[in-house]
Amino acid sequence: AVPLAFINFYESDSYESTIRNCLYYPSDTDTVMAISGGIAYGYYKKDIFQRQHFAEIIDRFLDDRLKSILK
Repeated sequence: AVPLAFINFYESDSYESTIRNCLYYPSDTDTVMAISGGIAYGYYKKDIFQRQHFAEIIDRFLDDRLKSILK
């Protein structure tokens, strides 16, 4: 799982793309995602917790009903 986690990270350009890369390989996905996410967090952490980043994700993936529940 660890070598695959590093491959996922090296082929990414953001935290989100690291996690998405985990779905492309047949493996123990939750373990690989946990390891990949930890590596990506250490590298991309300045980008992850920006308020604008979350707002963009929310606007892209949630419909109006879910946005109202979140608020």
